[in-house]
Amino acid sequence: MKRLARSLTLVGLALGLATFASSCGKPGPGNVLDLSDGGLPMEMQFPGGPTWESSPWMGTDVHWLPYGPHEQLRVHHTLGRTPVGVITYISFTDSGFDPSQAAGDLARLVEVTDQNVTVWNDTNGSYFARIVVF
Repeated sequence: MKRLARSLTLVGLALGLATFASSCGKPGPGNVLDLSDGGLPMEMQFPGGPTWESSPWMGTDVHWLPYGPHEQLRVHHTLGRTPVGVITYISFTDSGFDPSQAAGDLARLVEVTDQNVTVWNDTNGSYFARIVVF
């Protein structure tokens, strides 16, 4: 009986510590960089329909958006409808040099509407982002 009580106590302590660790170590969404007032009017037509991008891949107008740790990035798109897809690319430079497609905690989708898209960098890393909606 004592052995069973001791085992249950240890299991209870382990569950309590796991719950405490998961709630304490998980930061909130942090700052929100709100660009929903426009200012990023890049819209292009592709065979699959209209596509909006926050920055072109190359050229003089390339300016990827600052995307800090635990920060949400909200952008206003001009599709006129709710996008069917959102792709977030990240780079270590605002020129987008050597980019990678973001996944998981690097690009959590917070909101996708007919006017705005909000992505959340739920990591400790600082990046620059390019968002494409279609």
